[in-house]
Amino acid sequence: MQKRIQTAISEIAYLEWGNPEGIPILALHGWLDNASSFKPLADYFAKKNLDYHIVAIDFPGHAYSSWRPERTVFSFIDYIADIKAVLLNLEWKSCIMLGHSMGGGLASLFSGTFPELVDKLILIEALGPVTREASEAPENLALAINRFLDHSSREEESGRFRSLDQLIKLRLRAGKMKLDSAKLLIERGTELLSDGTFRLRRDPRLNLPSFLRLTETQVIEFLSRISSPSLLIWGEEGYQWEKKVLQQRAEVVRSLKQITIKGNHHLHMDEPDSVGQIIEEFILESD
Repeated sequence: MQKRIQTAISEIAYLEWGNPEGIPILALHGWLDNASSFKPLADYFAKKNLDYHIVAIDFPGHAYSSWRPERTVFSFIDYIADIKAVLLNLEWKSCIMLGHSMGGGLASLFSGTFPELVDKLILIEALGPVTREASEAPENLALAINRFLDHSSREEESGRFRSLDQLIKLRLRAGKMKLDSAKLLIERGTELLSDGTFRLRRDPRLNLPSFLRLTETQVIEFLSRISSPSLLIWGEEGYQWEKKVLQQRAEVVRSLKQITIKGNHHLHMDEPDSVGQIIEEFILESD
C-alpha cells in the first residue's frame, strides 16, 4: 500500500507490506530506481507468511517523493538525514535496514552514523558509496559546479515517450535485468500526461555529478562503526567493485557475512526467492 509522510525535510512516498506490528524493515532503493524495487522480496515474505513490516521509500527526486527545492543540488550525504527523518516519523526506535546499490551505500553510512538505530544491516550489491581521492576533489568540484550552473541556466523539460514499452526497452538496455523487474520500476517511475505520452517522474538533477564525494579514508571510518550483524549479498554478474577497495572495507566491518549467488545487479528483483531465503535465514540466525 502506498502512503506519504511529511518529514522535517521532504515529502516521502513509500510502499509498505506485511504486519504493522511485525519486525520493522526499512528498504532503500538504488539510484534512479524506486520503492517498487522491493515488491518481489515483499511477495516472497508474504508467501512465507513471515512476520515483517516492510517500508520501502522513494528517495527525494525519485518516483512519488518530492524534489529538492529549486536551484539547489542533490547531495548524496543529504539522504542520510532523510533516512533519519523517516525513522522519526514512523516512530521506529530501531529497525532492520535493507539497501540495494545506492541504498546499500547509504544504509552502510547510516549504520555507522547511528549504530543504535540499526538492529541488523542487509546490503545487496553495495558496501559503502563510490569515493574519490582527495587529490581529485578540486577538479571534480569545478566540473560539478559548471555542470550545475549550465543546467540551472536552461529551462529543463523531461523527455516525453510514446509508450511504457519504449521506456522499458530503454531500461533493459541500461543494465541486465528481467523484463518483469524493468516493468515494475518503469511503471512506478513514470507519469501519464494529458497528451497520452509518458514522462519520467525523477528529478533531472539526479544526473548531475556530485559536488563532493567522501574519500576512502572517511568511508572506512563509517564502516568501522557499524555494530549490528551485517549481511552482504552479491550477484555473480553484478556490479564489479575494485577488489582491493572491497577487501579493505569488508575487513573493518565487525560482523559481516558475504554471500554470492547467481544474478545481476538487481538480483533482489530477478531472484527474490533466493535472496529472500538468504535474508530470512540471516535474520533468524542472528536473533
